[in-house]
Amino acid sequence: MNISNHTDFFALQDLGLSPESSPVITLLLGGVLFYILHYFWNNSGHSEKLPPGPKGLPFVGYWPFLGRNNNVTFWKLSKTYGPIIRVKAFSVNLIVLNDFESIKEGLSKKELLNRPQAISEYSGLHGVSTLNGEAWVHNRRYCLRVLRDLGFGRNSMEHHIKDEIHYFIEKISATSGAPVLLPDYAVPSVSNIITALVFGSRYHYDDPRRILLDDSLRAFVKFFSTSAMISFLPPPLDKLARLPFTTIGSLSKALAKIRDFVSNEARLHQETLEEDTNRDFIDGYLKKMKEYENDASSHFTMNHLLGNVINIFSAGSNTTQLSLLWHMLNCASRIEDIQVKIQEEIDVVIGKERAPFWVLRWVSEDTYVGGYLFPAGSRSIPE
Repeated sequence: MNISNHTDFFALQDLGLSPESSPVITLLLGGVLFYILHYFWNNSGHSEKLPPGPKGLPFVGYWPFLGRNNNVTFWKLSKTYGPIIRVKAFSVNLIVLNDFESIKEGLSKKELLNRPQAISEYSGLHGVSTLNGEAWVHNRRYCLRVLRDLGFGRNSMEHHIKDEIHYFIEKISATSGAPVLLPDYAVPSVSNIITALVFGSRYHYDDPRRILLDDSLRAFVKFFSTSAMISFLPPPLDKLARLPFTTIGSLSKALAKIRDFVSNEARLHQETLEEDTNRDFIDGYLKKMKEYENDASSHFTMNHLLGNVINIFSAGSNTTQLSLLWHMLNCASRIEDIQVKIQEEIDVVIGKERAPFWVLRWVSEDTYVGGYLFPAGSRSIPE
């Protein structure tokens, strides 16, 4: 051992490390240096034109301070910085629109219409809620057309909804006033309305298919609420967040189950497809796929069918049943004049001019809203 190596050995021992650790230390230091440079690079240039906002920490930005109720945090920040604010979430600009005028201007720009791709790339779901560009335009237009033809949003749906409500009431009444877990009844009841549109039939509450769909739906919703963080993580942290032992990774099994279920339904529909009628959404989409089967650039594919079915099923079921459960809880605890009071609270807290929440948007190109630069690659939330 020469003097130089001897000195290095004792220096490492002083730190409680062995000579074999030096490559690891070099790698870690290199990673730290990379993220420092990455951080300052992302915060340089055009700063005078960017929306105002609070300073964050190195690497993570303002993410640790957003809290669980980040909409409240954004509202408080808007009182200090104005209706358009910018916070750094890891290496990504997150730009929040907090008033009607900025939301109206922002959502009228095509540059703010795209959706982040991190979630769809991981889940493998490419439906109307995650597609961008021409694929989104064609799929959205055709999905709405098929659903309208099946009665979605029309009076013809009322009889089916009423039948499902009567069945729901009968199941609750059969408990003879005993305590019940309302989600065990509300989830399948609401979901059956969407199930009839998408799969062509309803399932009884104790049907194994019904149980599989409901369990998968709960996991699916949890996946999307948890996996939103992936959209902000820089590489390679975004890859690490998807490992099997992580929360997001563990939910992939639930996604696989519901995907397999829909794939099997699509296969059964293909075997019994009738040319002159659409029994449900899957029938209509399969015929559209057949129409474009010789077009290599077609936006109507089996992967898009699976994504669209799961998007419609989850969006139509989860939001409605959560709203119903909340209203039933309020009505049960405060019986007198509850409907009037609910409406008054909605008008006071939310108002009649704006919606309370919007989905996350991805800025595809540099654009300006309210005189501020929205850099390409930023995320935007109309709040």
